[in-house]
Amino acid sequence: MKQTLYSIGVMRQVSVPRKSIADKLLLELECIGGNGDYLVVYDFSVGRGGRIPLRFYRNLRILIERLGGVDFVQKSVLLCKGKKAALAVAKLVEHYGGNVRIFQVVERDVESC
Repeated sequence: MKQTLYSIGVMRQVSVPRKSIADKLLLELECIGGNGDYLVVYDFSVGRGGRIPLRFYRNLRILIERLGGVDFVQKSVLLCKGKKAALAVAKLVEHYGGNVRIFQVVERDVESC
């Protein structure tokens, strides 16, 4: 995106960087609240020789850094602190064509028989 700036009779073009999908998702989910832990499980059907886009991983890293409280349990399973983090990761997966499920974590004491 190019933006034209005028200053004292001089016209020049300045490149304005595009927002990443991660930034757009964070803005979209700004008002989402909710505590608790969530598991986000995702999968991509890439087919033979296909690959998951590198941009997915770049944007996922941005989300993890900005949100905090997001940790990998396995390659395609993340533990998210809060609903906003879980929804942001899920929407990112969907944006790149993946399948995703969110599970709320409920801790229970397991007593022996």
